[in-house]
This record gives sequence, structure tokens and C-alpha cells, in this order.
Amino acid sequence: MSKWIKNKGELSHPNLGQDWGLVSRSYAQSRPDRPNITVPSLIIQEISKTRFMKQWGYEMRPFGVIDFETWRDFTDPCVCSFLFYRTIQHNKQYHRSGMKAVEVGGVIRRSINGYPLDWVDDTDKWGRDENDQPVKPKTYGAYVTRGKKSEKMIQVISGWCWSDEVIDVLPNLIEESGIKIIYAHNATVDIIACMSLLFPDLHHPLQHFTSPDEKEKSPILFKGSKILNCKIDIAPFLGDDYKRVVWNYKDKKPETISTYEIELRDSLSLLPLPLSSLGWVAGYEKTKTPELFTNERHKDFKNYMAIDNEMIRYAVDDCVILWKSLLEFWCLVKGMGYHGTTAPLTIGTLGFQMIAHDNASKGRHIVKKSRSWKYKAVHNRVDLDSIARECLTGGMTRVFKDYPIVTPSFGIDARSMYPSVEMDPNNTWPDFTKLESIIWDDNPNLESVLKYEGAVHVHWLRPDSDKIGAVATRDPKTNNLDWNQYEGTRWLTMCQARFLIDRGYTLTPIPYAYEKTRTKINDEEERVTWNEVITIYAIVCPALNFNPFEVVGEWYDKRIELKNNDDPRELLVKLLMNAGSFGKWVEINFDQRLASEMEWEDHYSHEWEFKGVQEIDGEMIGYVKNPTPKRASNTANLMGAYITDYARMALLKMGDLIGHEHLIYCDTDSWKISLPIEGCYIPDDLMGRELGQWAIENEMDYFHAIKPKQYKTHFISKEDRTTGDLIKCDIWKIRIKGVNVKGVIKHLWLEEHGTGEPTNAFSHEVLSQLCLADKMRFERLVGIRESFRRNLEAGKWMIQDKQNR
Repeated sequence: MSKWIKNKGELSHPNLGQDWGLVSRSYAQSRPDRPNITVPSLIIQEISKTRFMKQWGYEMRPFGVIDFETWRDFTDPCVCSFLFYRTIQHNKQYHRSGMKAVEVGGVIRRSINGYPLDWVDDTDKWGRDENDQPVKPKTYGAYVTRGKKSEKMIQVISGWCWSDEVIDVLPNLIEESGIKIIYAHNATVDIIACMSLLFPDLHHPLQHFTSPDEKEKSPILFKGSKILNCKIDIAPFLGDDYKRVVWNYKDKKPETISTYEIELRDSLSLLPLPLSSLGWVAGYEKTKTPELFTNERHKDFKNYMAIDNEMIRYAVDDCVILWKSLLEFWCLVKGMGYHGTTAPLTIGTLGFQMIAHDNASKGRHIVKKSRSWKYKAVHNRVDLDSIARECLTGGMTRVFKDYPIVTPSFGIDARSMYPSVEMDPNNTWPDFTKLESIIWDDNPNLESVLKYEGAVHVHWLRPDSDKIGAVATRDPKTNNLDWNQYEGTRWLTMCQARFLIDRGYTLTPIPYAYEKTRTKINDEEERVTWNEVITIYAIVCPALNFNPFEVVGEWYDKRIELKNNDDPRELLVKLLMNAGSFGKWVEINFDQRLASEMEWEDHYSHEWEFKGVQEIDGEMIGYVKNPTPKRASNTANLMGAYITDYARMALLKMGDLIGHEHLIYCDTDSWKISLPIEGCYIPDDLMGRELGQWAIENEMDYFHAIKPKQYKTHFISKEDRTTGDLIKCDIWKIRIKGVNVKGVIKHLWLEEHGTGEPTNAFSHEVLSQLCLADKMRFERLVGIRESFRRNLEAGKWMIQDKQNR
């Protein structure tokens, strides 16, 4: 598909596909300090809803997309591009009571909604008083629509503006479009750029998002070091007297408010793919970022007059790609049975809700929330499920040989490990609505409790026959998992306990004491609360009489169908399978917000703890946190522990077949093996490309791992993703946790050449010569939370040195 339609040789508008019509386009005003850009600054395109639904099948709620091009640092934006998507219904006529539209410059100027912009009093239609003087009608200025409404249209408004025009252009455009949700790809950096323009006097962007009262919702949510979403009121940029009428659902009546709050969302949390991959999925290829924006050594760096039409087209295209990708994903999951009316913040929530929707009709462990389309997990004993969280270990990542392997070796990879164990008909799953504790006595019966599902607290002894190690302890100094111990005490899921016994382990039940809060009404009808110490050794429940993950199998079938049809959307289904079926079961949250120390003292209860981070204008700003962990409504720790245990058991079974002496390295769902392919016997029925099978993904003649997720390797063949065949290659790869290896190569290239991108030959040479213990120098972005903590400027690049010792 041609990306842009041209008019008389000039770029006119993006090619959104068949049946999209161009409604209007306008151009940026000429400025002496900016180049003459002929790419339209505002483009309105429409398609009838009927035709849109025939092409897409589903309609997504209105949303926007925003992207900033910057002079390298995100505190220095130069161009803003945007796209707003909505449904609109035009009226045949537009009137205002007591007024009439007038022409300006020979035409009636109209807003993006079609309403005239310029009005004057129409006194000829006013009433008259006793002195025959015109009297304004009571509804003076109110909009009145006449005539039949036209067909509903899907409208896309795209465009761009210079950074110093953002305040004048963007808020008004957002308000006129009625958009409330705006996505940005890797939103944190675009939020930094946006805040530098909207609130340039802030010492730090996070200063804007403080929560002055415990009862108010936090205007910002974090996901690790990045922003998941945040809310900004743009009303101050819409005029001093800005007001709008909204419907108050609580009081069931309209009310006038003077705010317009938008929500900025991180699209990476919902679609965790690079924009280049999303372009491939959406059939709208992404082009490379102009070096002018990113390389301070470029001869035209920070030269606005060097920006040309293609660079502006590139900026707008990034918004088009993200819009098309979000729409593709929405229509795909709706077609796969997603019941929600809006897109959630993360792909994990999306996957859980789809699984929950499928489960709700099969058992009582998942129910719909009150007055909501969302679902929640149901427990009879939350306290016991919280204890079962101690069973959770996670994936196994280990180094078995920490010296260079220079003999023929190869790697195998499980086909979608978590989905495969979820669909395994031999696996049983706990019914967490029927949890019971087994009280400790002097003669605990391990054999009896192992007949159930659940968890058991044991002292375990590893046999000499288990050379790999199947149980981990946690190093108290580093908090890292240690798989080399031969005994320990911990909670195990019943499925893992049975597996370990079959493996020759000795398990001895151990008492576990915990406090449970009791409440009763005494004779004076007063509520009395006390803590009771209870000692148990097992938590038991029956198995579910159905597979709660059957829908994951349907996702897999859908992926195969798309893959067989060369449909790039199969990549989106793969994301859903791997990201959406595990993490939400074990979600635990802490209520954490930004606030000043004074706000914490005056408006937060005593449970909240304050940790000052930075003093700004004489006031200490920091994080307030309620230290009590909050279970999410979807949390079912026992289910999550079962999933990870089954996956680890599948990994260990394959490790046993290979033989401990041949194992080099493993990472959750893959093995590196110090044998030539023909020298390793694995049964044919375990090898293949189907769900639950294993495939050879590469051959190597060099592999060196020094720590988990830190290794160097040389591939001499790699799996062809289309055919599954091994294709000869000559590829070096280095992975070091916390190091941007591509950044290391780019830094070395720029040191030598100044501009441009590293060639393949240069990258190959660098990777072949780098050693894991070498000092790595690369550029990295200062994150928004790190900059707040260290009193640095957010969104700036800095040189980072890192060396393994």
C-alpha cells in the first residue's frame, strides 16, 4: 500500500486504505524561523461507518495518538505529530439561537466537527420589547441542529505542529475532537517532552502529579521505572472562562465543570513490540528516524531549517502506524471473544479477562464484578492463598558451565512453554474456592495430603541422582535463586511435591505458624478482635473438573490459522498467548503515590509512610506508600505457582533426557547443549513446531556464559521461522544484563565515523572481539523516576560505563 497520496507531486494525506475520503487539509503558516513545509499540518479523512465495519468488523472507542520528535534529549522537542480517531455524525444544518454564521475571507470557516467558527448577532430574529428594541432570546447562543442527521462516519484527524505551537494547537484540537485517551509508544519519554512544553517552570515533571489527599485517585501510575498512564487537565490552555456541561452519573443530572482531563497511556504495555514490528503487522512500513534528530554530531543538528517534508511525513506516519496497530489488535481480540467495551492498560489484563470470561460459565472460581464487564477471582480463604504465594519460584535461569565452549553445540527452545503446560491434558489445576488448612499434629500424613491439590510445607532432601537440581533456595545476601543446594525448607505446590518424590527427593512435613485475625460479638454486643496463632503444614483443595485454560488452545489454533495464511497478525496472538496467561494470577500491588511532606502530614492516615526524594522550592517531595500489600481482584497465587511449576517440570524432564553432563545453560524454556545435533538423542515425538514440542533454534561453535542472562555466542546456523529449517549463518551475539549492546556498537561507530549507522560488517567485527569482561560504554536515557531520585534532568542521554568483574 502506498503510504501517502500525492497531489501535484506534493504529499497530500496518508493512504489509510480503501474508501477513505479526504474531507479537508490545511497547511502551516509561513514563518521566517522555520522551513517551508508543504505537508499539510491538519488532515481530516473519513469513511462511512458501514464501510468501516465491513473492512474491520469492530469499532474501537475514540482515542488519540501523539509523538514528539526531539533534538536528541526529550526535554528539547522540535516537532509534535498527532492523530485522533473518532465516530462523528454530521448534521445538515448548524444554527445558534439568535445568531448567524458569517464569512471570513470569503468562506465560512468551520471546526473539525463541521460547526461554523464565526458568528454575529442576528437581531432580525430577536423578539421586541414595548419600545420595539431587540431582546435576546433566552436560549441565546445555544446550538440548534435542524434537518435529518447524516450517516455516521469514522473520522481520522492527523497532522503536526512545531513544538512552540503545541500549547496553541493541541489542547483545542483535543477538546474539539472530544478525545479523552491518548496513546504514545514508550509514553514516558513523550510525557517528558509534553510536560516540558505545557509546564516549563516545573523543576521536575513528576512534581505535577502529586496527590494532595489520600482519598483522591493518583493521577499517575507507574510500571516499574516507567509511566503506565497519567492524567493531565488541559482546561487551563483552553481559556480562562472554559466550561463544559457533562452528565453526572451519580446524581443523574447534567453539571457544568471547568476541567478537561486527558489520560496519556503507554501503548507498549498493551502492544509490547517495537514500532517497526507494528508497522509490519499493520501493513504500513516504518521508516528510519532521521539522524538529524538523534545525532548531536550531525552537521544540521538543532537546525530547524534543515527539517524537510520527508521528516515531517515520517513523524505523522509514526502516529498512523500506532493507530492502525491498536485498531488491528482490538479487532483481532474482539473476533477472538474479548468481551470488554474498552482496551485495558496492559496485555496481561487483556489476557486474564479473556480467560476469566471463558471460565465464568464453567465454575465458581471466576465471577463478574458488580456493575462491570470485568471479572475477578473468588476465594473462600484469602489467607491461605496468600500463604500459597510462598510456593512461587518463577523460571529457572542457570549457568552449568561457566567457561567457553568451543566445540559444536546447539540450542533448543520449547514452543510457547506456559501456554503448552496450560493445555497439557495430564495437568490438574487447583479449585481455589475450596481451600482448607491441615492442622499440624505429631504424625502428619504426607501421603494423604498429596492426593489433593494445594500446597505443603516441607523440609526437602535432594538425592545424589539428581545432578541438575529441581528446587531453589533464595540467597539471603543477593536475593538470587540458588539451585545447587541439597536441602532446605519451603512451601511446595502439590504438583511439584509429587514430581520431586518421583525424582527421588525426601520430603518431610514441617509445621508452619501464622496469625489469623478473629472477631466475635461479646455479651455486651461489642465487637472484639484478637489474633490467633494457627499451626498448619498443608493447604488442600480438590482439582477443578475442567481445564481453565481451554481458551488458550483456541488462541493457539487462531495463531496457526493466521500463520498458515501469512497473516502478520499471528505475532499479536503470540504476544497474547505468552503475556496474557500467567502474570495476572500472582499480581500484588502497593498503593504508592507522589506527595509533599506537608500533604502527607495533613491528609494521609497513619498507615501511610513518607519517603522524601527531593526538595523543590523549599518543600520536600517524595513517595507516600501504604506498606500493606494489596491483592488484585484477579490474584490467585496458587494457580500462578502451578503454572510456573509445571513449566519448570517440563524443562527439567528435557534436561534429564539430554543428560546433565551436556548442559551448558538454561533460561525458563530453553537449553544450550554441548553436543553436536547428531550426537544428542531426543525422541521424535518431542521435537517439532507444535505447541508443547521442542525445536532446534540454532547451532553454535562458541558459547560462554558467566552469569544468568550474561553470555556470548557465535551462531553457525539459525532456525528459519517460516520453514523451521536450519539456515547457515555467521552471527555473533552478546547479552549482558543492564547493557545496551546495540548502544555499545553505535557508540564505537560514532567515535570512529562521527555520523551514520553501524554497518553489518562493523557490528560483526565488534561483537566478535568484545569479551564479557570488557568495559562496555554506551549511551542511555535518564529515566523519569531515576532522575527524580538522583536530582537529574529527566529524558536526557548520558554516557554509561559497565564492566563485569
